Amino acid sequence: MLIIVSVSDWDGHRILGVFSSEKKALEHVVKAGFKIENDNLYFDIVKKNRVSKCQEIICSPDVTGQRPTSLTRKHLYEQEN
Repeated sequence: MLIIVSVSDWDGHRILGVFSSEKKALEHVVKAGFKIENDNLYFDIVKKNRVSKCQEIICSPDVTGQRPTSLTRKHLYEQEN
């Protein structure tokens, strides 16, 4: 599995990096100065060399509870035969 982290801002989406685990992704994003609870971050959990069929979305609410600030999208794949 790979974790692709991106941020959404007024100018669109920007990929911040690709990581080997969620733990490493969080460490590097925080070290780069992003706040998980305040920035519009997206964590895509993907499999290398595969095309996903759908995704499961997990939202993290912001500190005011008004809107999600970070989304985790777990991409789902068909079973291999």
